[in-house]
Order: sequence, then structure tokens, then C-alpha cells
Amino acid sequence: MDAYGDEAPSRQLTDYAGVLRRRWWQIVAGALLGVVLAAAATLMMPVRYTSSVSVQVTPTGLPDANTTTTNARTQGTVNLDNEAQLVKSTPVVTRAAQLLNLPGQVGQLPSRVTVSTPANTQILDISYQASAAAGAQQGAAAFGQAYLDVRTDSARAALDSKVQALRAQLDALVNQLRDVSGKVATLPSSSPDRAFSSAQQSVLSQQIGTLNTQLAQLQGTPITPGQVVSEARRPISPSSPVWSINLASGAVAGALLGVLLVMFNARSRPSRRIHNAEDLAGVFDGPVVTAPTVGRGRGAVQGNAKKIKGYKRQIAESV
Repeated sequence: MDAYGDEAPSRQLTDYAGVLRRRWWQIVAGALLGVVLAAAATLMMPVRYTSSVSVQVTPTGLPDANTTTTNARTQGTVNLDNEAQLVKSTPVVTRAAQLLNLPGQVGQLPSRVTVSTPANTQILDISYQASAAAGAQQGAAAFGQAYLDVRTDSARAALDSKVQALRAQLDALVNQLRDVSGKVATLPSSSPDRAFSSAQQSVLSQQIGTLNTQLAQLQGTPITPGQVVSEARRPISPSSPVWSINLASGAVAGALLGVLLVMFNARSRPSRRIHNAEDLAGVFDGPVVTAPTVGRGRGAVQGNAKKIKGYKRQIAESV
């Protein structure tokens, strides 16, 4: 094994660093080219504006409404994960399309909507993207209103269903009470059946009273779907494309491409000039005891590698 074999990797890394230092302009040129290409691509990207509306979600008021939340959100509020999915549901999208007067774009509208749910809040942030600032503002407002409308309609339908169920039970009890009351009127006062029917009449009357109270409470229940706490505003600048990110990405990509090209050229076309003592040692496969001062001026070592290799062969033949 060569006594100087352990120093070869260090010399190679030094050589590559020197190549990068001498050809820095190629890396800069690559970065500039990346910036130009990124700017051209950014100009071709469609401009998008984004507006957001914040909706505070509250329990609808139904007696059995789900008021438990998950994922570390405030206890005693509705499940915001389910509500976030409701924003992009077909009923909400259809209602928003009607408000925007875009009935033919129901299938495209969900892709423009983004819903976020900040932790430990009862807020839904509904964002809408459009090609114009006014369209973004109108879209966000429409989806916020559509969500509240659909939630109101759903709660009202559930409430009406409960009212109808109670009325059906009440009608059945009233019919039973009518039949029992008729029996009580026809039976003699000393009859055991009369006493039983009277007791049954009393129970039915109590049940009817309870159902009437429940029915009155349901009919007076207010529907509270939530409210808009932050109106949608017209954006003053596009949300995409982001010039700073695109240009920075183009510069980095161009610089990396320049580095790769410089390294590839250094491997395929090695330099034939002697720049320092390490280059001279690499030609003779041995250490250099002394060498002239190496620099970047005209006094630097700039010998021709072919001549030095010729001198090496002559020395080898004379030994």
C-alpha cells in the first residue's frame, strides 16, 4: 500500500473545493438562470385570491343535541370535526352555489374551500379561493351563510320530527282516555271495574299532561346554529403564486444544478495546470519538500502537467 494513500481523499476534496472556488461564476449563473425560469413560470401561473369568514358554532338547542367535543377542544361545544366536514357537504355546497348564482358549478366549488378548526375554540374558519378579490370575498361569505342555513334547516327538521312524534303519542293517549272515560260513565259506582277504570283514567290524564308540557317546550325551543364573528373581507393581494418562495426555490435549484455541472466537468475533464503543492505531489505520487509560493497572481505555479509527467518518465528511466 502506498505510504501516501491515506492522503488521497483529502487531496480530492481539496481539489473539488478549489474547482468550485475557481468556477463560482458558473454557480452564480445557474442561480440567476433558476430565478429567471422561476419568474417566467410564476407569470404563467393563475392568480388566486383568498378570503376567510369565521363562524362561531353553538349547540342548536335540541334537548338531545350532541354537545361533546373531541381532539382537545373545549368541552360543552359541538363536535367541530363533524361540522368542518359539513361545510363541504352537498347541501351546503348547493346552497352556496345558489347564493353565488353559480348553479352549474356545484362540482367545482368544494375544491375552492378550505376549513380549519383552531384548537380550544368553537370557531370554523372557512376560506374560499377565486381568480378575483371580489369573488373570493363573496364566496367565503356565501359558504358561511350556507353552512348556518343548512344547520338551521337540519335542526328545525329534527325538531319538527320530535314534535310530530309527541303529538302522535298524545293523540293515542287521548283516545285511550276517551274510551276509559266512557266506561267509567256507564259502570255503576259499586262496580270493581269502575274503580279500575277510574285509576286508569287518572294515569292517562297524568301522561297526557306530561306530554303536553314536553310538546310546549319543544315548540318553544329556539334554533341556534351559530353566528358569523368575523366577516369575509376583500383581499388586497393574491394568495398565490408567492413570488418570494418561487424565486428563492428557483435560485436554490439553479445553484445546485450549477454545482453539479461544475463537479461533472471536473471529473470528466480534469485540470492540466498545477495550482498548488498538492497538485505537484499528485503528479509524482510523493510528497513535495518545498515549492514556490502558490497564489492567484502571475507568480503562482502554472506549470504544464504534460511537461512534468515527461520529467517524471525521464527520472524513472535514469534510475
